[in-house]
Amino acid sequence: MRNFDFMKGHEGLETIHAYCANAEEFQSANPEYSALQARRALEAMVKTVFAMKQWSTGEHATLFSLTTDERFVDFIGSSDLIRGIHYVRKVGNNAAHDGNMRIG
Repeated sequence: MRNFDFMKGHEGLETIHAYCANAEEFQSANPEYSALQARRALEAMVKTVFAMKQWSTGEHATLFSLTTDERFVDFIGSSDLIRGIHYVRKVGNNAAHDGNMRIG
């Protein structure tokens, strides 16, 4: 059993599951791809929270603006988890913009 198998078969989580499964599968073989997939999973999850809560967002909302939105931060309720969210966001951004990125 893989870490994200609990998402399998849940309607609406197929895309998030695919991103998470790819991030897990490629973490050693292709860390840049893994980081990009983790960031995509994070973005999809954050947007899902906003949609489920029916919170409005700006037309050009970024992942940074969404994850620093007071409503989201309050909903998460954990500064440690928020730090982890920003770590995934930053590592994913680095992977997208730096072809020679090293993780770890």
